[in-house]
Amino acid sequence: MAITYLDFFQSAKDLLESKNEVNHRNATSRAYYAVYHRAKELSKILNSIPRGTMGAHQYVSETFIKSTDRELKGVGYMLRQCHARRVDADYEIEDIHEKRDTETQILEIQKIFDRIEKFF
Repeated sequence: MAITYLDFFQSAKDLLESKNEVNHRNATSRAYYAVYHRAKELSKILNSIPRGTMGAHQYVSETFIKSTDRELKGVGYMLRQCHARRVDADYEIEDIHEKRDTETQILEIQKIFDRIEKFF
């Protein structure tokens, strides 16, 4: 059976319950991928800008940022922030990643879900 974006999000919430920094980092990453996959579905519907040379993650956020809908534009900027947190969690291993960093990521992603679900 294929997984969905909600499976990634549930995995993030499960990992958050750990006291382990690695699990918190993984939760930050899984939460981002949950919202990325859901936002990507909507970006295909919006299909408002040419991809050009943009990477996949940038293309999804830029699709929202270039929208004339104010709420979708805000989603694009929120996606950028969530992506930056994911990159920090995955690559900046010399920095401490607190549980509250992951909690912030999960809360922000829930806000994005709340904003975009009405467009499906």
